[in-house]
Amino acid sequence: MATDGAPIISPDGTVISGNGRTLAVKRAYNIGKAENYRQFLKNNASRFGISPELVDGMNKPVLVRKLTSDIDLEEFARQSNSSSISAMSSTEQAQNDTRYITPAMLQ
Repeated sequence: MATDGAPIISPDGTVISGNGRTLAVKRAYNIGKAENYRQFLKNNASRFGISPELVDGMNKPVLVRKLTSDIDLEEFARQSNSSSISAMSSTEQAQNDTRYITPAMLQ
């Protein structure tokens, strides 16, 4: 599914689906917490059609899926960023949120 796994980019490198995932990986690299991610890429390089040495040669490697067919990118992005599960109704959400309200908040 487009909502899971590696971010999906257009042929020009624009992130179509997975902006949050992209930002999370970037942040992990920036704060020095991406070693497990880098090791995962290296350990699974052959699954992705690359060599572990290629991963070693990259400064901050990121796994992406690249669209290669001619599709309507706007429609693809819209559908990719739609939830695949039902959302709560406004009433259900309000009822759920009541557990976070304290008496002090109501004064």
